[in-house]
Amino acid sequence: MNISAPGVTSVPSPFCQNNKKRQKEPTPPPSFLPHPDLRSSRIREDVQLRCECVGNDMAQELVNEQLVDCSLSFSVNRHVCIYGVEMPTQLVPVNLEPQLATRPIQQSYSELIYAFLQDSDDCRLTYTHFTARVSWNSSMEVIFNRPVYITPNKTYKITVVLNKVGRYPMYVTANYVTIDYLTFTFEQNRSRDGLIKAVIFGCSSQTSSSSPEPYWQI
Repeated sequence: MNISAPGVTSVPSPFCQNNKKRQKEPTPPPSFLPHPDLRSSRIREDVQLRCECVGNDMAQELVNEQLVDCSLSFSVNRHVCIYGVEMPTQLVPVNLEPQLATRPIQQSYSELIYAFLQDSDDCRLTYTHFTARVSWNSSMEVIFNRPVYITPNKTYKITVVLNKVGRYPMYVTANYVTIDYLTFTFEQNRSRDGLIKAVIFGCSSQTSSSSPEPYWQI
């Protein structure tokens, strides 16, 4: 009995009488979900504030021959959200300085930085691996993977690890900086803190009584 050719003979009752070709239903494409970092980046553009914690005059040079770290301990008297830091880029290498007046040279280099934020219990709250091509004698923003809302009057520390050989300018860090109703206090137990020029942060309205959004909390 040939049951594979419909119409030749009837199919016995125990078998399915449907001779329609089976087709797998196509899987619908997944709906687009925005990357979680997009929300934080939009908020950062709306509220982009800087606590300039150093002066404009360079105090000394730091020569990084292999791997060096710097840290800055601080506290704030209000709820703020920490996004990252602003740092100086490298100075033009000594071997390229004589060529500046005679011929054009490469105006940028490849930077590699690891940075993280931790609380007073040395718990790491957020971090980032920063890689970018940046200009000599300039500044760069090192932004953490996610923003963190910190508690007032508690000590936090930002640590930055430099991986590229070169010369970096160092500045003198202030003991405290006041911005309107906010006061940043910088602790004395800091290591090469003059490499961090500013703390990038955001905050809610002074008169707002609402709590921070959940994804900012730690």
